[in-house]
Amino acid sequence: MSHAKIDILRPGFLFSLKISFPWIILKMINMRGTLQQLSSKSLHRPLRSCIGCGIKTDKRALLRLVLSPKGHLMFDPRQNQPGRGAYICKRPACLQEAISHRRFPRVFHSSIAQTDYSTLLEQFVDARLQSIRHIRPSLRLALITQLLEDHFGRPPWQGCENPLDTLILTVLSQNTNDRNRDQAFARLRQRYPQWQQVLEAETADIAEAIRPAGLANQKSVRIRDILHWVHLTYGTFNLDFLCREDPEKVKQTFLQRNRH
Repeated sequence: MSHAKIDILRPGFLFSLKISFPWIILKMINMRGTLQQLSSKSLHRPLRSCIGCGIKTDKRALLRLVLSPKGHLMFDPRQNQPGRGAYICKRPACLQEAISHRRFPRVFHSSIAQTDYSTLLEQFVDARLQSIRHIRPSLRLALITQLLEDHFGRPPWQGCENPLDTLILTVLSQNTNDRNRDQAFARLRQRYPQWQQVLEAETADIAEAIRPAGLANQKSVRIRDILHWVHLTYGTFNLDFLCREDPEKVKQTFLQRNRH
């Protein structure tokens, strides 16, 4: 997933924090749909229709088939073979649908040998794996996620419901595992039940509380700086209202940079 470097102004100095901004901020405000809208503005998505089920989607999420020079129907996992192509979803049911309803002969304006269909059914799983391997990693993750959600449904967000808690947990999660992150967060909140107390604490004391998460000296500074900026910007540590704000506006606020 892409990263963004956030430079947030607070009195006295500039601090920088490298986090998975699009993911964590939009998860904070529970706006997954907005992430897709923002992505679509900057990424051209060539669309094609599956000849099995008819769904229209990014062609890189589909399997392409072409006719070989000898007239045999075959998979084109890299989607780089010349000539007319047909697309199907990466589900066996769509291939079966296209075969049973004789969609391929209509697309290619040519008869298709029954042996070609048998070969396609045998090679389907391998062709699907090859097509996924040839997609760049960032897009591959998005497509795999979409396929899983299409099949199993979108899993409910299991993270913290409090936006500020989620942001601090993200800082703590860098270069460690979930268990150490959660332990550090629990120790921090046990020592300082209120975020105002964390803001007023010495960074050395904060570092001692979050020691299980690693990089405690660096993270303690970042956490206090974030709290200072949040309170300076919003006047409160309760960011629940962000869930009702325009996600683009929230994004721009968090991405503001020091112009001085």
